[in-house]
Amino acid sequence: MQLFTALALPLGVPLLMLPLKNEGLLEGAGAAAATGTMMVFLLLFVVYYNLTCSYVARREELVLERLRAGTVPQPLVLASTAAPAVVLALVQTALMCAIGALVLDLPAPVNAPLLVVAVVLAVGAFIGLALITTTFTKNVEAAQITTLPIVSVCILASGAAIPLDFLPQFVQGLLSVVPSAALVELTSLAWLGITDDGARVDAFGAITEAWLPALVLAAWCWIGVNAVEKRFRWSPRG
Repeated sequence: MQLFTALALPLGVPLLMLPLKNEGLLEGAGAAAATGTMMVFLLLFVVYYNLTCSYVARREELVLERLRAGTVPQPLVLASTAAPAVVLALVQTALMCAIGALVLDLPAPVNAPLLVVAVVLAVGAFIGLALITTTFTKNVEAAQITTLPIVSVCILASGAAIPLDFLPQFVQGLLSVVPSAALVELTSLAWLGITDDGARVDAFGAITEAWLPALVLAAWCWIGVNAVEKRFRWSPRG
């Protein structure tokens, strides 16, 4: 399943958007939302789900405990586990952007550096969520269940399941602090220069509008680091 999601997502998600584009539903704000949704699906399954399974598997097989007992620093043990998924996610993000631009007729990014920053912060946030999820995941099989709530909330917050405008205002406010919502907003700003209220901005305007969603993603990165220090388990339960 991990191999399938890693290989199929970059090609499959843009093609799933193609019928909407042919119906004229992916223009302006719709195209902006689609670009962010593509990123969310990729990072959820390539980074979050895969890393949750990897960390749990290495913990239950005592790999993390053995590495921790050696000379390798603890942060490096966790980073080395995450490295393959992170590299794969970055490569596939570039591939997905290229395929999405071709299939959906998207223009060049308004602010490419901001798009890179958004992806890097989102990768850190989803790594943090994976580390948090391992604390209540008993084994790899259970990860299919324990990851479901976060996957569902992130998909809902991205607007992929239900347009956020259809939800009550207080629910929209709650979902705005979910990493996927922040990633969609940053992607819309960086790629198409479209703000959360539908206005268009230039490259500089995208930077000035990006501070809040960037702060949300940075906060999730900090939460992940804090969770590792206080709650992460390096060995199976006795």
